[in-house]
Amino acid sequence: MKSKKFSLFIMVLLFLTLAYGNFVKAHAGEYYSGYWPNPTNFRCQVFSSAYSHYWDISHGFYAWNYTTGSNKLWMRSMEYRADDQNLNYEIRFFGVNLGPQGPWADTLNYKKVLWYFVPSWDNCEYAYSRIRLNSNRYPSLTQFTRRKVAAHEVGHSLSLKHPNHTVAAVMNQGTQPYNVPQQHDILNIQSKYGQ
Repeated sequence: MKSKKFSLFIMVLLFLTLAYGNFVKAHAGEYYSGYWPNPTNFRCQVFSSAYSHYWDISHGFYAWNYTTGSNKLWMRSMEYRADDQNLNYEIRFFGVNLGPQGPWADTLNYKKVLWYFVPSWDNCEYAYSRIRLNSNRYPSLTQFTRRKVAAHEVGHSLSLKHPNHTVAAVMNQGTQPYNVPQQHDILNIQSKYGQ
């Protein structure tokens, strides 16, 4: 009798371990293969068109610090810029009218090809990232959601994709009950940049 109970206990424990591992683990392919040459020294530039949302952007930018458990990924500084200066290796925020039905925001990472910058996500070294906040929709969001959107878009700048399954993650699209990286996001970042 004891042997059957022990076997059943082991089977249940094994099942729960596997189910939990599949629930929280970062799934392969949830980040792009592009990379930043120096992920320990990110700068954020907030341009005049987005400056009224500086504190929401700041929350989203700095939320990614400590997600690697060390300084392998470090959001170093935020600055205000009046114009689009070509400073490499930074995340840039702009306010742009993407229309009343457009997304709350969008992100593109750029690589340098000779003297030009072209959008690219995979198999390249990133030169900078451009995040556009929809000036038609972003201001009407709640502060909580604006901060979630900023953290989500910075996650894209860091190469993260949307999760390919239902899981608690700031990288999920739409309204969520959290506006900082969740365990799934952290596992993806650690898989990409190290722990």
